Amino acid sequence: MNKLITVLLVFLSITLFSCAGLQRDSGKSLMQPEKEFCFLFTNSTLGKLEPEGSGSRQQGGLARRSTLINETRETEKKVLVFDTGNIFSDKDLLLDKDKTLYTLIALDKMKIDVLNIGAYDVLSSRLLKKNEPKLVFHLVSANIKSISTGELIFKPYTIAENQGIKIGIFGLTSNHPNPTVLKNKNILIDNPVKEAERTVIRLKAENCDIIILLSQLTDTENIQVAKQVPGIHFIFGSSSRTDQKKTVESTMIISPGTKGKKAALIKTSFRDTVSSFYDIRTKAALEKQLKNMGEKEFQQSEDIASEKSKIENRLRSFNNKTGCTCNTIMLNKNIKEDSRITLLIEKYKQIRLRKTIPDYKKTISSVDLSGLDEEKKLLALRLMNEIKCYKDLNIASLADITPFCRKLADIIVERVSTGESEGKIRYRILQEKEQNKKYLDKKHLFQ
Repeated sequence: MNKLITVLLVFLSITLFSCAGLQRDSGKSLMQPEKEFCFLFTNSTLGKLEPEGSGSRQQGGLARRSTLINETRETEKKVLVFDTGNIFSDKDLLLDKDKTLYTLIALDKMKIDVLNIGAYDVLSSRLLKKNEPKLVFHLVSANIKSISTGELIFKPYTIAENQGIKIGIFGLTSNHPNPTVLKNKNILIDNPVKEAERTVIRLKAENCDIIILLSQLTDTENIQVAKQVPGIHFIFGSSSRTDQKKTVESTMIISPGTKGKKAALIKTSFRDTVSSFYDIRTKAALEKQLKNMGEKEFQQSEDIASEKSKIENRLRSFNNKTGCTCNTIMLNKNIKEDSRITLLIEKYKQIRLRKTIPDYKKTISSVDLSGLDEEKKLLALRLMNEIKCYKDLNIASLADITPFCRKLADIIVERVSTGESEGKIRYRILQEKEQNKKYLDKKHLFQ
């Protein structure tokens, strides 16, 4: 009998142990996989299609932005790409519809996800609305309205869903520097705080897990929205020229500056739902600062104790929040230009030039362009039509009839073929003209 009881107890122990193991394994299988997200955005391009600056200090440009987007998509699992607005300048939209159109085509080739409409952008709302159905990305604005109808001109938000997480993205902008211009276009920029409250309520009703505001508001307005409208996880962008990164209430405000010279990259991962985010590097810096204070206890004073308490409180504020990293990336010469975008920009320049030079020459019989690809051929032709050879006559118009102008044309073709920059080519032509001044009068020009 005792032997039977012993056997039963052993059996029950094994069974219970096995069940416990199964429960642990079951728990592991039920654990949600880690969700990884990456947000990449640029801010206030203001019509700057190409890099600004000289030499190694050149920054920006749509072609470099495109390469950065492509490379980020190759290295990260899930990337959402935004432009926070004012991609155009007011002059572009009022005077240069071609530039607006080619910029939209470039953004389309980059396959960005969302473009917020800024106050400058909306000056061409008809052109934007006409092309909206053709674009792969969304146009959003929650506070740009028609004066006559009171209705929003663009949809206020869009929702991206991935890995079971819903991300709501909406846009806001400040008034144009000249409100009369907007009024003449039948456009009203409504109160950003009021429209933010309304839009966040709608996004919460859509069960969005993360809410992102793409902003062309001032710094003061960004802070006001963060304080008065709870539930916004990130505010990306600002009309301010300087780059910034700060947390107001439970909202992270991030901007890489203006003119599209830099991009911001935010990376995060989590398993459960999120309440808000904190910067992992900020936390690490605070922890290091606190550790250094602890190692110097002999120097303690009331001021140091107070500072230590502030740091500890700040670190406690990160509890129950999700960590993220925020990097600012300079679009400098280290990033190769996307040839698809440089070709688009060159095509736009050709259109603009032909409108200013009625006798623009598409071909020059004495100059061989057969060895150049399409982009370089267009560049060489543009330079020959833009650069003067004799008085107000350009190289293209004289290359077939004067040896010196033909020599200048050949220099352009040679330099373009090697990939030399436009600025260096122009300088080389200037040098050639300085060294051969005698050919710049009518008597020697045709010799």
